[in-house]
Amino acid sequence: MKWLSLVLFLSLPVLADIAKPPPPAPAAVAPEPQHPQGIEKVPMGVIEGGWAYVYAAWGAGLLGLVGYAVSLYVRRSEAPPPGAP
Repeated sequence: MKWLSLVLFLSLPVLADIAKPPPPAPAAVAPEPQHPQGIEKVPMGVIEGGWAYVYAAWGAGLLGLVGYAVSLYVRRSEAPPPGAP
């Protein structure tokens, strides 16, 4: 057992330089802006405002539903009563 300890102790300097530290990474350089106003720095994926379109879409949908209900009410008198030949 003491021979194994001696071999391990003597091999420490050899094994010490197996995993050298990685070289330092070069400093990251920011790319030049591609758009003259720097528009690529604007966060994408977030819609701000635009509630007028939401209101218009809901209004159009509601108007369609009301129009369909009115057309059903008007055509109600034209349908034959149930059970009639």
